[in-house]
Amino acid sequence: MFAPRATIEGGVAVVMATKHLARALTAALRAALKKAPLHDRAFITRWVAEADDPAFERLVADLIGKGEIGDDPYVICGTVISLARGAWYAATHLKHGVDSISHHAQREIAELMELAQKADDLAKFCQGSGKLDLVSLMSPQVRLGPLIKQHGLMPLQDLAELHEREARSFRQFAAKEAEKIRTRTSRYRISRLDRFRERIVFMHLMAADLRELCGRPHYDAVAAITNIAFPGEDATSEHVRAACGPTTRQGRRSKTGALGPKKRT
Repeated sequence: MFAPRATIEGGVAVVMATKHLARALTAALRAALKKAPLHDRAFITRWVAEADDPAFERLVADLIGKGEIGDDPYVICGTVISLARGAWYAATHLKHGVDSISHHAQREIAELMELAQKADDLAKFCQGSGKLDLVSLMSPQVRLGPLIKQHGLMPLQDLAELHEREARSFRQFAAKEAEKIRTRTSRYRISRLDRFRERIVFMHLMAADLRELCGRPHYDAVAAITNIAFPGEDATSEHVRAACGPTTRQGRRSKTGALGPKKRT
């Protein structure tokens, strides 16, 4: 019995696509290797040898399908490599007590809060005093009216509402970043007592970055990269899943939607 021609051609197409993605990853890795500092060349060299892992093919295909960073496999592979190197640096620094990610996030939060205050100030200016008296008739807001109309800009009242929304958005984003810092800090405290702390941090960062890019953490790909970044380990997708799970009882309840302990069936 011979396989139908369509089935054979489909199988060949899949193989060719897989080889194409593996070549793109290898090319991106070799390009990164040329510019890499000495301390992470070994990491990239090991990755070159594992570039044909099916987990990477699935990851790149998913990223292409989502289209968040385009559809060029070479560019996408380069992005994944950059994320992995960044996670590796952060995990290594944290091992020595330097939380570079949180420090950077705290600077961003401060900038966002400063922008929120400026947006508030603009909203208050655009609203004016709200009083109908002789002084208000000579206010900058009133004198700006004709100029605003001349340039076809948004009326001051609409601008006030816009800046109020901006201020709320800046503060909401800052709050989310602050929550991320608290989550990371909690996770790092837990892993500080574990000899696998560096690996756990790396897994968490990589899975979070991939989830943000394509909506899925790709635990299998993260496990494969973890084993490359930390030779001698034997991480599996289940290890990554456990490393990325909630670190508090409340977080676990929120994750499952449970109100209390529930027996598994």
